Amino acid sequence: MDAVLDIRVSGNLSEFVDLIKTFRLSRPLIVEARRLRFPVQLIATVAELKRVLMLDNWRNWPMLYDVPAGGQIFGGIAVDAGIEGILYESVLTGKKCVAVFPQNFQNSSSYVELDDPAPSDDVRMRMDSSNFAEFI
Repeated sequence: MDAVLDIRVSGNLSEFVDLIKTFRLSRPLIVEARRLRFPVQLIATVAELKRVLMLDNWRNWPMLYDVPAGGQIFGGIAVDAGIEGILYESVLTGKKCVAVFPQNFQNSSSYVELDDPAPSDDVRMRMDSSNFAEFI
C-alpha cells in the first residue's frame, strides 16, 4: 500500500493535532453537554490523540451516547484524506496491526495479498483497484 499512516510514530500525528487543537465549541453546545452530563473533550496534544485512538474500551462511547468513537471519527477523516491504511499497535497484544480502507484503492496501484494459501475457495487472495468494491 502506498498511502499508509503509521500512528505508532507520534510525529506522524503532529500536523493533524496542530490543525485541530485550535477548534472551539460554541457556548450553546457546552451548556447542552453539561445539561446532559455528556463529557466533552477537545484534543490539544499528540499524547491526548493517541490516548483516545488507543482506548481498549472504545465501544463505551458508541453504546452509551450513540456517537462514533474517537478512533472511528479519525478513521473517517483518514478515508476522506485518501489514506489507504492506518498502521497501529494492538492494545490487546502489542503487535502491529493495519486497518485497510479498500475504497481508497480505486485509483491506486496499491494492493493487499495473502502470502499463504487461502483458508477456503471463497476467500480472495488479492485486493486491488480491480476488485476493491467486493471488500466494502
